[in-house]
Amino acid sequence: LLFLFAVFAIIGIQLFNGRLHWQCFSDDFRDQPRDAWCCEDAEKWTPDEHFCVLRAMETGNNDTAFNGCPAHLPWCLNIAPNPNGGVTSFDNIVLAMLNVFVIIGLEGWAAIQYKLEATGASLAWLYFVCLTFIVGFFATNLCLAVIESVYGHEMERKRKREQKDGDDEFETRARQETERAWKKEKAKQISIQQSPYARHGNDKNDDNHAGGHE
Repeated sequence: LLFLFAVFAIIGIQLFNGRLHWQCFSDDFRDQPRDAWCCEDAEKWTPDEHFCVLRAMETGNNDTAFNGCPAHLPWCLNIAPNPNGGVTSFDNIVLAMLNVFVIIGLEGWAAIQYKLEATGASLAWLYFVCLTFIVGFFATNLCLAVIESVYGHEMERKRKREQKDGDDEFETRARQETERAWKKEKAKQISIQQSPYARHGNDKNDDNHAGGHE
């Protein structure tokens, strides 16, 4: 599973590295400090809302027919921070693997795909479909297999424990029955020895024994 995470993270870096920096601005702010356009003036830049298209090796353009920016934010520049506080990104392996994990969780992946498609990443849909089906369902089946294995192991332990408890209970009952039978037999013998007939017979035996000696 970790291998698939790494593979799709590397593919994501190759396809989408730096693209989420491409956003629309009201003017060319490439040579100006960040404070000049960030982050409270929506007329200069609206965070994580308007993504655009740049040509290869290009850092900015104001060709709205090409870049897809609205008229009030005509400049497409690669200076914007990554969405969601910099977390949504394929700029390095750590963030790429984090976003792979988010995507296979099937929560929030559509927003990431739409942002990338707005930057001209035409293969984004194929990447997300493959990632969802291959890694997502593989991870789901793996989790189910682990749960089934653990459940089966616990059921086997429970069965053995119940069997052992049953054997112990049987042995306890047998021992108790034996003890009760032994006590009953012992009490019977004591009762016979203490009866008048038994004492009379013993006295006669003693007299006969004495007469024999005389």
